[in-house]
Amino acid sequence: ERKSRSHSNSSTDSDIEHDHDEQKQSSTLHNHSRYHDEKNAPTIVTNTTLNVTRLFGRYMEMIEILKPIAFDVIICMTQLFDYYLYTVYTLFACDMNEIPADALSSRLRFTIKRINDNLIASNDSEAARHEKIAAAHLSPLVDLNGPRSILYGLPPRIVAAESLVFLAEQFDFLLPYLKLMIPSDRHTFLTQFYSQTIQVTHELRIPIYHNVSANILDYMSIALMISKVNWDIGEILTQHNVYVDKLSNELQTFRNQFDHINEQLLP
Repeated sequence: ERKSRSHSNSSTDSDIEHDHDEQKQSSTLHNHSRYHDEKNAPTIVTNTTLNVTRLFGRYMEMIEILKPIAFDVIICMTQLFDYYLYTVYTLFACDMNEIPADALSSRLRFTIKRINDNLIASNDSEAARHEKIAAAHLSPLVDLNGPRSILYGLPPRIVAAESLVFLAEQFDFLLPYLKLMIPSDRHTFLTQFYSQTIQVTHELRIPIYHNVSANILDYMSIALMISKVNWDIGEILTQHNVYVDKLSNELQTFRNQFDHINEQLLP
């Protein structure tokens, strides 16, 4: 009977541990789906993203060895991510037209403003005194809007946006471990950072890709054609209007270019 009870308790503990593992795996998959629509979608990262990820690894080693300054190290990690997010935003979302009001959520606007006010130097003197960090500049090798750019720089925009989302996902996986490394009264900082920054990172795709969608079609020409249409319901034409052909042709051209990007320029 004792053996039976012992076996039963062992089985129960094993079931509890198995359920805990399943919950942990489910939570991981949930976090993954927050950033990626397809579970089997390929990961797109840049060398810069990998270097930042390596720095996160070094920071984690520092936290493990120097526990008294763990919270200060975590602050540095969040600032590094903030700077990366702000750089992607300024280089790939603010390079063309004015961003529409509905392209940025209130949380994302707040995050961008917070980073700009607290981290980015407004002049050279602030950067020289190392009080804040100078804003990054786009390499001249990256052509977003020039005559040789492909779909208004869609390939580098995709790489920039998806690399940032990948980095946010890695930070998301670190949350349980980071909480273990700092006192419970400091958890509020991490909670705010995750809710205000990490969880809104994927929303940056909208303004980044807006600069492409706002220019791939000749909207003014199509709108002018539509304005000249006689909408008298008493006259039913045997053929559709000219603007339909123009819109269809431009969308087909975009589709062909997009397929080329998907097949040749992206994994």
